[in-house]
Amino acid sequence: MSLPPPSLAQYILEGKALYEAQDYTEAHETLSQAIRLIEEDQRSYWLPEEDLAELYLLRGSALMQDDEKAAFSDPDIFFQVLNDFEQAIELLPEQGLYYKLRGRLYLRCTFAEYFDQAKADFRQALQKDPTDTDSMKHLGEVLAKEEDYTGALEFLSRVLLDHEDPEVRMLRGVCFFRKDVPDFQAAAGDFGVAQEYMPRLEELYVWRAQCFQEMDRIDEAIAEYDRLIALAPRKAGYYVDRGALNWSIDAAAALEDYDKAIELEQHPLAYNNRACHLLEEGQIDAALSDMQKALPEAETYPVIYATLAEVYAARSDRNQMYHYLRLAMKHYYEDVMDVLENPAFKEYTREDRFRELLRS
Repeated sequence: MSLPPPSLAQYILEGKALYEAQDYTEAHETLSQAIRLIEEDQRSYWLPEEDLAELYLLRGSALMQDDEKAAFSDPDIFFQVLNDFEQAIELLPEQGLYYKLRGRLYLRCTFAEYFDQAKADFRQALQKDPTDTDSMKHLGEVLAKEEDYTGALEFLSRVLLDHEDPEVRMLRGVCFFRKDVPDFQAAAGDFGVAQEYMPRLEELYVWRAQCFQEMDRIDEAIAEYDRLIALAPRKAGYYVDRGALNWSIDAAAALEDYDKAIELEQHPLAYNNRACHLLEEGQIDAALSDMQKALPEAETYPVIYATLAEVYAARSDRNQMYHYLRLAMKHYYEDVMDVLENPAFKEYTREDRFRELLRS
C-alpha cells in the first residue's frame, strides 16, 4: 500500500497541530486543503476510510470550535459542520463519538428544532457504548426540552449513578419540579447539591426558594433569598421576590424590600406590590400614585392591569376600573372565576356592564 503524497500528509499534520494549538481558523483552512486534494483526485490522494472520517470530523469540529455561537445560529456554518459530521458517519458508522457530536450540534441549534434528530443520534451513541454518560446527559437534556420530564429523569439519574455532575443535578432538579406530579423535596435536594459546586449561580437559589415555597416552607424560601441577595445585592428583582414571600409573615420586612427595589431601579412589581399594601391600609391615593409609576411596564407585568382595576374600583371610578379590568382579563386573568372571587369587584358583579365584560 502506497503512502499518501507528502503534500497531503503535511496538510494533515499541520491541521492537527493547529487544532491542538486551538488555532481553529487556520486548522479549518489547512484541513480543508487536505480534503480538497482528496476530493479532486482520489486516486493520487488516498486515505483509509477511518483516517478520512477523522479528517472530516476534525474539520467540522474546527469550524464549530472557531465560533460555537455562529455554528449553532448561522445556517451556513451549521450545515457546513453538519455535512462534515455526516461524511464522517457515512465513512465510519460504527464510531459512537461521531453520532454524539452530531447530536450535540442538533441539540444546540437555535434557528430550527432538531430534537428528533438529536435524540436519534444520542440513542445511536448509547447503542455503541451503553456506559457513555455524555450521551445520557444530552439525551436527558433533549427530553427535558420536549417536556418529557419522566424520560429525562431516567437518563439524568443514570449519569449521577456514575459520577457527580452539578449541571446534571440542576437539570434533574428542574425535571423533578416540572414533572406532572412534582417532587419538590427531591428538586430542592438536587439544587442544594448543585449549589455546593456552583455557589455563585444565582438561578439555583431562585429554584430552591421556589421548591420551599411550594412545600409551604416559607422561612427556608426566604433564607434562600437572603443568601441570594448577599450574593447579588444590587438586583432589585430579588428584593421583590423576597418581599412577596415576607408579605404574609412580616409586612414591615416586605415593605422594606419593596422600598429597596424601588430605590435600586424603580422596579414596577415593587410599586405594584407596595400599592396592594397601601390599598389594604385604605391609602387609595398613595396606591394610585405607585400604580401610575408602574403602568409603563404593564405589558411586561400584566398584573399591573389587575391592580389598577382594584385601585379604581376602590375609588369608585367605574370607567377606569372597567378599562383596566378589560386589559387584565385579556393579559392577566386566566379564569373568570378569579375575577368573580376578587372582593375588590364584589359591588360591581350585579352590573350589566360587568356581566357583559365577563361574557366578552
